[in-house]
Amino acid sequence: MIPIPTNGCWLPLFPAATLGIGWDGHTCLARNIVPSTKNCLFLKEGDVVRVSVGKFLPLLLMSVVALMVFAKTVGLYPRYFYLEWDEEVRLHDGRLIVVHLKRRYERLGKQFLPYSSVVRRDTEFGFNPDNKNYNVQLFRGFSPMFLGCYDNVWYMVLYGGYYSGSRNLPGQDWGELEGPYGQWAVMFEGGRWRPISMTRLPSVFQEPNMLLTYGEVEELLGFDGGVISLEDKRSWLKKHPLVYSDVKLTRPNL
Repeated sequence: MIPIPTNGCWLPLFPAATLGIGWDGHTCLARNIVPSTKNCLFLKEGDVVRVSVGKFLPLLLMSVVALMVFAKTVGLYPRYFYLEWDEEVRLHDGRLIVVHLKRRYERLGKQFLPYSSVVRRDTEFGFNPDNKNYNVQLFRGFSPMFLGCYDNVWYMVLYGGYYSGSRNLPGQDWGELEGPYGQWAVMFEGGRWRPISMTRLPSVFQEPNMLLTYGEVEELLGFDGGVISLEDKRSWLKKHPLVYSDVKLTRPNL
């Protein structure tokens, strides 16, 4: 039994007929009526709707099966989706800057749930290095874990890796992996990011200072469209501590 809201509601006759919904002791006789204002019943407060699905159970089960088949073959959700936010970053010299990150995620296969099997693919990084010219760089397969400035030169450390020929795309060759933990160094020079050896990274840079997205995608949805503060990052680290390979910026052993 379904009580009616105090301000009443419209009940389309088509679903009412399909599900065998009745009201005030009468049975809906309408069949195959396209819902519209004219083809709806207005139920007032105090009316009670009863739903009987017994003889329509096979139809309902067929609908559920059809939905599941559709989800597995065509898919209920787009293959790719994006999450983006601004992030506060504390530099090694104490300065605080705000950068922008836009991450692309891929759903692996057709899914019935929106985030049951998802991987992060690419990250778009935007910042203002000189308070004049805003720069945006796409990193395919990589994401920044550290940002620093030393002697007026900007450096960044990436984590991640190449995938499906991404290295062969223009502007996406970030060099060879040197250290044991999947960290790659880049330097901002001539208005663009260029790969450098981790050995050229200034020694004052020791630890990550950007958010590493260890958590599930559902946890990151709350950041989408907002600003991740330093306090947000501290709270995230308490919940998702850095794994051993990411605790330090690791130079190769020479």
